[in-house]
Amino acid sequence: MRAFIYVGGAIFPEYITEKPVDGDLCIAADGGYQNAKKLGHPVHVAVGDFDSFPKERVDDGIEKIELPAEKDLTDSQVCIETAIARGADEIILIGGLSGRLDHTLANLCILEDLYAR
Repeated sequence: MRAFIYVGGAIFPEYITEKPVDGDLCIAADGGYQNAKKLGHPVHVAVGDFDSFPKERVDDGIEKIELPAEKDLTDSQVCIETAIARGADEIILIGGLSGRLDHTLANLCILEDLYAR
């Protein structure tokens, strides 16, 4: 199963060629919810401490996994671990490489960890 993980930060819709199809899992990491909506992609699960996007604005019927503000994993990491736990064998990460430098570096490290698995 493929999992689309939507992360915050700037995205360029004209360069995003992968689109979810039936059977794909779509997970948004906090502010990544806005990126999924901008692309017109569905969201099945919204994950985060909801500091950059209020959970009250997440559409009804979408599963919400609320995390504490102080935690050892980033919202993106929890999304990826959730996708793997639910059976994903392919992950498409959209966003996450702009904005805060600490989040950009963390997302690059997440990709390196996934590659090493």
